[in-house]
Amino acid sequence: MATTAEILTNAIGHHQAGRLQEAEALYRAILELHPMHPLANYHLGILALQVQQLQVARNYFETALTADPAVLQHRVTLAECLYCCGEWERVQQLADEADLL
Repeated sequence: MATTAEILTNAIGHHQAGRLQEAEALYRAILELHPMHPLANYHLGILALQVQQLQVARNYFETALTADPAVLQHRVTLAECLYCCGEWERVQQLADEADLL
Protein backbone atom coordinates (compact mmCIF):
# COMPACT_ATOMS: atom_id res chain seq x y z
CA MET A 1 0.00 0.00 0.00
CA ALA A 2 1.32 3.42 -0.97
CA THR A 3 2.09 6.02 1.67
CA THR A 4 0.46 9.44 1.69
CA ALA A 5 3.77 10.94 0.53
CA GLU A 6 3.92 8.53 -2.41
CA ILE A 7 0.33 9.27 -3.39
CA LEU A 8 1.03 12.99 -3.20
CA THR A 9 4.14 12.60 -5.36
CA ASN A 10 2.12 10.68 -7.95
CA ALA A 11 -0.67 13.28 -7.85
CA ILE A 12 1.79 16.12 -8.41
CA GLY A 13 3.35 14.19 -11.30
CA HIS A 14 -0.05 13.77 -12.95
CA HIS A 15 -0.82 17.43 -12.28
CA GLN A 16 2.41 18.63 -13.86
CA ALA A 17 1.80 16.39 -16.87
CA GLY A 18 -1.64 17.93 -17.37
CA ARG A 19 -3.55 14.83 -16.29
CA LEU A 20 -5.87 16.85 -14.08
CA GLN A 21 -8.52 14.18 -13.47
CA GLU A 22 -5.93 11.67 -12.29
CA ALA A 23 -4.29 14.28 -10.08
CA GLU A 24 -7.60 15.37 -8.60
CA ALA A 25 -8.57 11.78 -7.79
CA LEU A 26 -5.30 11.21 -5.93
CA TYR A 27 -5.48 14.52 -4.04
CA ARG A 28 -9.04 13.64 -3.00
CA ALA A 29 -7.94 10.17 -1.90
CA ILE A 30 -5.46 11.82 0.46
CA LEU A 31 -8.13 14.17 1.79
CA GLU A 32 -10.48 11.26 2.48
CA LEU A 33 -7.92 9.98 4.98
CA HIS A 34 -6.46 13.34 6.07
CA PRO A 35 -8.97 16.17 5.41
CA MET A 36 -6.59 18.82 6.71
CA HIS A 37 -3.55 17.67 4.71
CA PRO A 38 -2.00 21.04 3.79
CA LEU A 39 -0.28 20.05 0.54
CA ALA A 40 -3.20 18.05 -0.86
CA ASN A 41 -5.48 21.02 -0.13
CA TYR A 42 -3.00 23.48 -1.61
CA HIS A 43 -2.54 21.51 -4.82
CA LEU A 44 -6.28 20.94 -5.22
CA GLY A 45 -6.61 24.71 -4.91
CA ILE A 46 -4.08 25.19 -7.68
CA LEU A 47 -5.95 22.68 -9.82
CA ALA A 48 -9.25 24.51 -9.16
CA LEU A 49 -7.62 27.78 -10.25
CA GLN A 50 -6.52 26.15 -13.48
CA VAL A 51 -10.13 25.34 -14.34
CA GLN A 52 -11.39 28.78 -13.24
CA GLN A 53 -13.13 27.64 -10.05
CA LEU A 54 -12.06 30.52 -7.83
CA GLN A 55 -14.40 29.87 -4.91
CA VAL A 56 -13.48 26.19 -4.82
CA ALA A 57 -9.79 27.13 -4.91
CA ARG A 58 -10.35 29.65 -2.12
CA ASN A 59 -11.75 26.94 0.15
CA TYR A 60 -8.80 24.64 -0.45
CA PHE A 61 -6.30 27.45 0.13
CA GLU A 62 -8.07 28.45 3.36
CA THR A 63 -7.81 24.87 4.59
CA ALA A 64 -4.14 24.61 3.62
CA LEU A 65 -3.38 27.82 5.53
CA THR A 66 -5.35 26.67 8.56
CA ALA A 67 -3.56 23.31 8.52
CA ASP A 68 -0.09 24.83 8.20
CA PRO A 69 -0.03 28.59 8.80
CA ALA A 70 3.78 28.70 8.84
CA VAL A 71 3.98 28.10 5.07
CA LEU A 72 4.15 31.53 3.46
CA GLN A 73 3.11 30.18 0.04
CA HIS A 74 -0.26 29.14 1.46
CA ARG A 75 -0.90 32.71 2.63
CA VAL A 76 0.34 34.30 -0.61
CA THR A 77 -1.68 32.03 -2.88
CA LEU A 78 -4.81 32.48 -0.78
CA ALA A 79 -4.33 36.26 -0.92
CA GLU A 80 -3.94 36.15 -4.72
CA CYS A 81 -7.09 34.05 -5.05
CA LEU A 82 -9.05 36.35 -2.72
CA TYR A 83 -7.86 39.35 -4.73
CA CYS A 84 -9.20 37.74 -7.92
CA CYS A 85 -12.50 37.12 -6.10
CA GLY A 86 -12.69 40.79 -5.12
CA GLU A 87 -12.33 40.05 -1.40
CA TRP A 88 -9.95 42.94 -0.70
CA GLU A 89 -10.76 43.23 3.02
CA ARG A 90 -9.79 39.59 3.55
CA VAL A 91 -6.58 40.19 1.57
CA GLN A 92 -5.76 43.08 3.91
CA GLN A 93 -6.56 40.89 6.92
CA LEU A 94 -4.11 38.23 5.69
CA ALA A 95 -1.44 40.89 5.21
CA ASP A 96 -2.04 42.23 8.70
CA GLU A 97 -1.89 38.73 10.20
CA ALA A 98 1.40 38.09 8.38
CA ASP A 99 2.96 41.00 10.28
CA LEU A 100 2.08 39.22 13.52
CA LEU A 101 3.79 35.94 12.56
